[in-house]
Amino acid sequence: MNSLKSKNSLKTIKRWNWITMLLIGILTLGIISCNNDNDDTNNSNDESETAWIIGYRTETPQGKVYYLEANENIPSETNASQAVELGLNNRIYSYGGNPYTWSGDAGTITKWEVDKSTLALTPSGIVSFASVGVTGNIAGPAFISETQAFTTNLAEGLVVEWNPSTMEIIKIYNVDAFPIPEAYDGLLFEFSKEVTADGKIIIPIETNAFPLCCTYPPDAVGARTAIFDPGTGIVTYHVDDRLFGSNNHHLTDRVTGTRYAIPVYNNSFVAPYFDNAETLPNPHSLLKVNDDGTFDANYEYNLDEVLDIEFYYDTPFIYDNKIVFTYVGNDYTWPSFDERYYVIFTGNFKSVVVDLETDEVQSFNAFSKYTSARVLGVFDGQSYFAASTSNSDGTRDDYILQQNAIDDYTEVAKHKNGNIEHINKLW
Repeated sequence: MNSLKSKNSLKTIKRWNWITMLLIGILTLGIISCNNDNDDTNNSNDESETAWIIGYRTETPQGKVYYLEANENIPSETNASQAVELGLNNRIYSYGGNPYTWSGDAGTITKWEVDKSTLALTPSGIVSFASVGVTGNIAGPAFISETQAFTTNLAEGLVVEWNPSTMEIIKIYNVDAFPIPEAYDGLLFEFSKEVTADGKIIIPIETNAFPLCCTYPPDAVGARTAIFDPGTGIVTYHVDDRLFGSNNHHLTDRVTGTRYAIPVYNNSFVAPYFDNAETLPNPHSLLKVNDDGTFDANYEYNLDEVLDIEFYYDTPFIYDNKIVFTYVGNDYTWPSFDERYYVIFTGNFKSVVVDLETDEVQSFNAFSKYTSARVLGVFDGQSYFAASTSNSDGTRDDYILQQNAIDDYTEVAKHKNGNIEHINKLW
């Protein structure tokens, strides 16, 4: 971060500021032009009662191309020809009535307006983070309010405050960088953020499985979170070594409000391949996470005590003290270390519901036709999931599922040859 104070960096900042202002000017001219056209051709005051946005990506020979689409209702199938093509290495978010998109290559966030009559998408502002060292595949922003949001790069010790209304950077916080163990160089992964009731930001941190066999570095284990306090500008890190490693997102029980740190599937590679596995923490436990980012010292639920888990794969959700997850049982024979990921294609997967209060285990078949499922969000009290299927030609399709009950779902939309990244009801 000392480089930010150098003359070269000041020149870089000025150059990026100039580029950002130029882009904003171009966007503004386009918006004025579009608005003038609308004034001439559309005098209707009819406004859509609702607006849904869907962000998705499609596999192409050039890579994953991202799209942003707006509809009055969730469409039965995505339509890239009617969507805004964002290009490669983009991410899609939303807050309030606006979508926001992140370009990892350019290091910019673009704000979009959705016309309430036509649902046309128009860029209305852009802010660049490249000049302060934030680019690439980073975690999504945390929106505190219409005028305050935060983007982070904890590996570099950076937190950037910006204003979603004016689309400008407000302040740069130089914080303690995440203490990455030497063996983990480059493997830190931030993915999601959660704003607590008192305005702090919890960031689950995944440190991906060590890629070399066959003695695991003891200082590289543990469930990990960071919490940033905008009031003090300080990031605090928490590690709990009762769990070998935690996922890059927490799951919150919609009924009880309890937040859980869950395992990541790389945990399951430790026992079959590393010679010091017996000295390392449990790979398949659940831990509760408090609002201050600490772990509840009085709670640990060891899933290995109710099931023989050889490979823990995926946890779509937790509902009313019941966890749904997919795993491979202990009838699996592991190949060589370099072929360890073959389990995803050759394992005999099972899905179950485990009652965390009674230890009762039941089969869960609602997602049996899908290879994976994940929560998209809760809108008007209704939960929605994205679920994937694999096709014989090597492609995959994604579906939006509406949850009717813990074991009952309705397919409401389909996206071919790619993944649904984001969905939200704007109004």
